[in-house]
Amino acid sequence: MVLDIIKYIQYFLHGASQVVLQKSVLTGGLCLTGIALGGNSLFAGACVSLVIATVIGRNCQGLSGFNAMLAGCAGFALLEPTFPTWILIIIGAILTVPIRYILNRLLKRINVTSLTLPFIFVTWLMLATAPALGISYKISESGIMASDISAVSIFEGLLKGLSQIFLVNSWIGGLLIWLGLYISDRKSALWAIIGSATGMTMAAASGCEWDQIVNGIWGFSAALTAIALCKNMSTLLTMAAIAATFISQFALSPILAAFGMPVLTLPFCIITLIFQLLHNLRCNRSLRLARTASDNTPDRN
Repeated sequence: MVLDIIKYIQYFLHGASQVVLQKSVLTGGLCLTGIALGGNSLFAGACVSLVIATVIGRNCQGLSGFNAMLAGCAGFALLEPTFPTWILIIIGAILTVPIRYILNRLLKRINVTSLTLPFIFVTWLMLATAPALGISYKISESGIMASDISAVSIFEGLLKGLSQIFLVNSWIGGLLIWLGLYISDRKSALWAIIGSATGMTMAAASGCEWDQIVNGIWGFSAALTAIALCKNMSTLLTMAAIAATFISQFALSPILAAFGMPVLTLPFCIITLIFQLLHNLRCNRSLRLARTASDNTPDRN
């Protein structure tokens, strides 16, 4: 019994770490600690959703739980914490499991995965359903506060680019998440900061609002893209993907806002899937050429 409890705790923590594409108990624990800085209701929503989806999906690597956890974060970050909100979040957590399964089955044909698409679809569904259940939207999507232009605000903005992955506006939370990344994989930790910094820089150059920039709004999707691609792609291609992620977010944000929907991690998903698909096609082409060359090589024996 005790061993089973420990086993499931490991599964839950793996799920928390999978949001930043890691499989580490320590990383998951630090991510959850960072989420706790976003408020009690947000933390509770994240934990309950993570547990529900992990138990349903029964995936020891945490792959069935991370989308649900993000949906739980989004539910209480974007909606008022009421009893109907809890019902919506629980239903959303359950839905992430079959949605992820269906999407992965479809995307398996092109050798890519659904990433955080289930979280995005479920969150949009929750937001669309909320008014019918009498649930009010929160006034601020991410708790954005006015900030002065200073070295301190820029430093905090880099780290908030990591905490905003979980819809938390806290540089201390971002630091904890970064430490979790550093423990699991130093290269991912470095590229997460590079991604966040690039998103901030491009946002500033594009004339985006300073408060959004230093509160991590333009850094989180870029940071996720950097983490996802840094291990398998060159520095040049990873930087190109980060830049493309910002451009995608810049273009999609006003379009989705017109429908009352946040962009969430959609830019990360779109660009990462495109670059992964192109990478897979290139690898397959190289493999076919190598096999052709081998078949055309005369047998010396």
